[in-house]
Amino acid sequence: MAKTPKHSPTGFVLGDPDARVRWTPAALKKVLPRRELALKPPKVPPIESVLEYVRADAQAISPALRATQDATRDAFDAGLAWLQVQGQGEAALESMAALYAGCPSSMGHLVDLWCTRFGAAYALRALCAGWAIAPRVIEGERVSLELPWGDPGNFGTRPHTIAPFALGPTPADRRVDWGSGYAWRQLKAHLAALPDDEWEGCVAVADTLRRDAAPLTQSWLALAFCERPEWGEELAATAASSRVGAFEVLCMVVRTPANIPWVRDGAYYRDLEPALYSMLAAMGPNAAPLLIEAARRASSTPNLKSMVAALSMIDTDASLRALLEFARSQPKLAAVPDALAAEYGAERIRALSAS
Repeated sequence: MAKTPKHSPTGFVLGDPDARVRWTPAALKKVLPRRELALKPPKVPPIESVLEYVRADAQAISPALRATQDATRDAFDAGLAWLQVQGQGEAALESMAALYAGCPSSMGHLVDLWCTRFGAAYALRALCAGWAIAPRVIEGERVSLELPWGDPGNFGTRPHTIAPFALGPTPADRRVDWGSGYAWRQLKAHLAALPDDEWEGCVAVADTLRRDAAPLTQSWLALAFCERPEWGEELAATAASSRVGAFEVLCMVVRTPANIPWVRDGAYYRDLEPALYSMLAAMGPNAAPLLIEAARRASSTPNLKSMVAALSMIDTDASLRALLEFARSQPKLAAVPDALAAEYGAERIRALSAS
């Protein structure tokens, strides 16, 4: 089973005890699920409620899919038929992939359904298959739908007008969209809590899938298996990762920022906050130069304070000196030296201030 995290004076040391990152409990809660945290499985609503939610969503969206007249529409209809019989029997992978592509508001519920009914390895295959399908809006006549809204077991409806659309192959240049990656983050939570033998089985499945997957899917597989950082590092070293905008995902996986696309392109101060603590968990002290540069380029005081908070947990002289320099030049960081003295010792902070 996953090991219990080690304790430090201020919270936790994630992974390598020599990482010299002094985690606070509040910061640790912001890290995306990792096996080092010895997590419990995510809470899943009653499976009957999940089935009801996804079925209502699929029924509502089905009319807008009438432009699709091919095997993908057939797969969607087969998935809907499976839902209408309360999910009895084995579900074809293609039908679940089509449901995923056609019902974006159900993406997290589908992952829970797959993991509960068929296991995480099936969910992994279905999610990769679903990401190979993309909705394509057809301009013209519009359809007004009543889509289910709210949590499973707590239903409500509201009008949702969309254009009819078809399902087709995902474009090769489709870019990372953190919002649409919710299903991957949900799968990651299930994976992080698996027993070792089940998790190793999923690693083998993912390793096979990623070899033929598009770069975008490869980036999400790297995130789902951040315990295999070499997957993300292999992708980051390719031009394909730049084309799909994989910065947001890869920075939470790799052990050094050197090859992350936006770092390589000199624009790595943008959109860093959503990934901040997960990145720190992956990189440890190697994240310090990235955080320092991001703090220098911060576009707002809250953004600056976020970078400073993360940097202040890296227990190296270089990080602490940088923080002291920021405090001298930024009046709104005037309290930082006292906070560092309380955490790391007044004598050490005085010596660093004088050096």
